[in-house]
Amino acid sequence: HVLVDIIESLIGAGFRKIFLINAHGGNIVPGQTALYEVNLRHFKDKPDLFLTFVSWFELARKQVAALDGVKQDSVLHACEWETSAIMALHPDLVRGEAIKTVRTPFDSRFWSPDHLGPTRVHVARTLDQSSPVGALGYPADSSADKGERIIAAATAEVVAFVREFATWQRPVHEIVS
Repeated sequence: HVLVDIIESLIGAGFRKIFLINAHGGNIVPGQTALYEVNLRHFKDKPDLFLTFVSWFELARKQVAALDGVKQDSVLHACEWETSAIMALHPDLVRGEAIKTVRTPFDSRFWSPDHLGPTRVHVARTLDQSSPVGALGYPADSSADKGERIIAAATAEVVAFVREFATWQRPVHEIVS
């Protein structure tokens, strides 16, 4: 309820455009749920209210995946993207000798335990069940240089969204048939 209370306080202070940026996969469902809950309370009395929630790694997914030398097409826990970003920002937090890449072969068209194959269904698993080292993806391919480029690409997309978001007006529906 903390996030709901924060959003309600911002609305009470007069804000009508609220943008929450996320950096942890475990916050996605609770964050989106909080926004939806608050929206249900206010959609009739505050039609100009925009509550937005995005994970930086989804907002900039295409841009980061397109960077030269980036192997992954999406973020995973302690993966190439995250480890590279931390190498660029706080290299003292990365123990290079501990970086391991884990593969989990599994014959399925619908689910990949290491998230590198097709995953079209959600399977409830802890990180320990998914990786004995706590990392997914290609963390061994991480570098500080790559991290700087990932951060720059993500920052550019966040800035582009914020600039556009500032111009948003209440949508006007048109009945076409």
